[in-house]
Amino acid sequence: MAKVIGDVVFPSGKYIKDGEEKTRWIRCGTLLETDKGMRIKLDCIPVVTDPSGMWFSVFEKEEAPRPVQQAPQPTAAAPAVQPGIDGDMPF
Repeated sequence: MAKVIGDVVFPSGKYIKDGEEKTRWIRCGTLLETDKGMRIKLDCIPVVTDPSGMWFSVFEKEEAPRPVQQAPQPTAAAPAVQPGIDGDMPF
């Protein structure tokens, strides 16, 4: 069985946060350890024009998974016709 080692990421640019320059990363895949050795599963490949090629990094997976945001719960449906208003359009 494969063990997830980390995320394969690619630097996509820079930004400033709290006066400090940071790197923006695109998650491109997963690094796995299998019984046959290390494997990389790519989900996407960035398009680059840099003649030096593409350099990927691996960020180790955190022990605790990030909490998943739940979708908002549906509310009760509004009535199709409001009381006191007939369904005919005046035009």
